[in-house]
Parts: sequence; structure tokens; C-alpha cells
Amino acid sequence: MKPDIDAYLLQVLLTLLQAKNATEVDVREQLQPLTRTTSTPAARLGHTYLGLKGDYFELTATFTAATQQLKQVSLWVTSPAFVAMKAFARALPPRGKLLEKTVLAQWKNQGWGIVGHLLLRPAKGNASAVSARFVGLLPGKKLIILTRR
Repeated sequence: MKPDIDAYLLQVLLTLLQAKNATEVDVREQLQPLTRTTSTPAARLGHTYLGLKGDYFELTATFTAATQQLKQVSLWVTSPAFVAMKAFARALPPRGKLLEKTVLAQWKNQGWGIVGHLLLRPAKGNASAVSARFVGLLPGKKLIILTRR
């Protein structure tokens, strides 16, 4: 399955979160081709942050302060990008490839179908499980919250 650019962004973020040692440098490097502006909000509550903006997205990546490893991404996207990313997530087979890594995927609708939930687990190896919640209630920008478990 060849993803479009919206689904590619989602794949990269899922893969970065699965890697237990993804740092701010890794996130910047992987998303550099899609990014127009970058910001580094002040550290607070034991976490550091990285803000990135592209043509159709804004994201805030959260890193644990002690290890500087990626923990969560809050991703605001345009409606068309949200539809493409959600369709890609729903189409992932229960056992399939995500950027050359075998993963186990499970999709669930929650809240009367208002919130979609994707759970990705590694088929084997030392990767982390990742949860992605798709919240499309707001007009205009839609929210996807990706969290390493």
C-alpha cells in the first residue's frame, strides 16, 4: 500500500513513537521535508516540547525530560488530511507492514463512532505499543493524539 503524503506523516509519527529511543533530533530530521516552521516551547511539568507546522498540520511533540524520548504527539490537521489519515489507519490489516516493520493493528470506534482509536503493537522485537485517537468533532482543524504506551 503506497501512502499519500498525509498518510506518510501519520506513518512516520507512529514509527517514531514505536521506537523507544526517538529524540527531538529524530523527530526534526524525519519531519523536516514536511515542515515550514519550528518552535520550542518552554519545558514544564517534567517534559520538553517541540512545535512543528506544515502546510496542512500543526503538531506538538512531547518528550520526557529525564530521557528526552518522544512520549506523545498532538497533531492538528485540516479536514481533508484527517479523512486521509483516518482512512489509512482504518485500512491497516490486523498484521501488516508500517514503514518496513511488521505491526499488529486494531481499530475501534468509540463514543458512538465519534472518536476512532487505533492501537498498534509490535509483532516482535523491542518496540513500544502506540495508541492513536482520532477526534473529528471540531470544524476546520481535526485532532489526532498519538501516545507511546
